[in-house]
Amino acid sequence: MVNQINELIAITQKTKTKVVEFWFDGGWVKQNNRWPAAEIYKAIKAKEPQCQIGINWSIGAPGNPDQHMVLPAQQKEGYPIRYFPSDFRLGDPYLPAAPDPKIFSHNNENYYMPWESTICISSKWFYNTKDTTYKSIDKLVEDYKITTAQNNILILNTPPNREGKIRQKDIELLMELKKRISK
Repeated sequence: MVNQINELIAITQKTKTKVVEFWFDGGWVKQNNRWPAAEIYKAIKAKEPQCQIGINWSIGAPGNPDQHMVLPAQQKEGYPIRYFPSDFRLGDPYLPAAPDPKIFSHNNENYYMPWESTICISSKWFYNTKDTTYKSIDKLVEDYKITTAQNNILILNTPPNREGKIRQKDIELLMELKKRISK
């Protein structure tokens, strides 16, 4: 996995593509000791120090750092970081709790970790030819406000089609969202 990451980063550096985030999925039930999180983190940061890194379902519970799933509303300051190191917490498709804790622990050290909400602009993850149900602009604005109100991050899944292009409806919604949140 680390070799593949190094290869991917080498390709992006040749094309002068800036990598801003690595989002690792599959943390649902995989035990934390089965993820080479420290090696992944070190490999990425060595080549892209500003890149942010997170693994899905990144927080465990006191007495069971590997507990899955600890929903945003259940997370409290000081809870253990399940996949360490990590720059942010996530657990798709949930929005952050209110109030949202930011300080979590690993080996008796505390770390600041904002929440990243990863949600779809339409009804399905990835590109799907039958996916024609979109969230309303009002719902997207509401999700944006809830997510970013506490210095958290929102990622909207806008999947490219088979030709690598973003769907026209996605573009229209994103432009309208930009206009609405810029007011």
